[in-house]
Amino acid sequence: MTDDPIATTDPITLDVEPRGPSPGQIGLGIVLLGVGVMWLLVVLDILDDVAWTAVLAGAVIAIGVLLVVLARSGPHGGLIATGFAITLLLALALTVQDIVDVPFSGGIGDADYGPAAVADLDSPYRLAIGDLTVDLRGVDFEPGLTEIEATVAIGHLVVELPEGVAVAVDMSVGAGQAVVDTDTGAEQSFDGLDVDENYQDSGFQSAEVRVRIRAAVGLGQVEVRR
Repeated sequence: MTDDPIATTDPITLDVEPRGPSPGQIGLGIVLLGVGVMWLLVVLDILDDVAWTAVLAGAVIAIGVLLVVLARSGPHGGLIATGFAITLLLALALTVQDIVDVPFSGGIGDADYGPAAVADLDSPYRLAIGDLTVDLRGVDFEPGLTEIEATVAIGHLVVELPEGVAVAVDMSVGAGQAVVDTDTGAEQSFDGLDVDENYQDSGFQSAEVRVRIRAAVGLGQVEVRR
């Protein structure tokens, strides 16, 4: 009696080609690249005053177009999540602008300005998100009225006032705090929602050298210091 031969089979090999990025991933990358380039140009001071609401709105539109074009190619969770996040940020920016008339424009991060002369003033000073400091202590203001505006959409704004100059300050905060040092050395502080306060040095109207400051923050804190 002979044994049956043992059946053998050749191993099965599958040729699986590596999957490349989906059209949705490519589209999302292009959108994020565009926003990132804009951000980099602002950080490098190549662009000084960017209307971020327009940038965000453009990004939302681009993502919406991609979702429509790629609707039949499968789910695109990354595009949807990114579009939702950008839409929320855009809604926040528009709300800030509507409450206290603070433009969501300028840079993102920290910005310090210390003009040394009236000719160096570059009002209005704007920042979208971050900490903005405008130090006016080195400026020898000329007789008459000089008006300066500084705004931060979300963050912290500090304005340093020079000595020997009569000052009037108009402060606006959508939600947060506004603080000003008076000419008597006292500190006035205002907290809450929709803060809109005005301060004026005694003798401001009759002073030879006068400076009026408009300092506004959408969400955060304003400090006007001496």
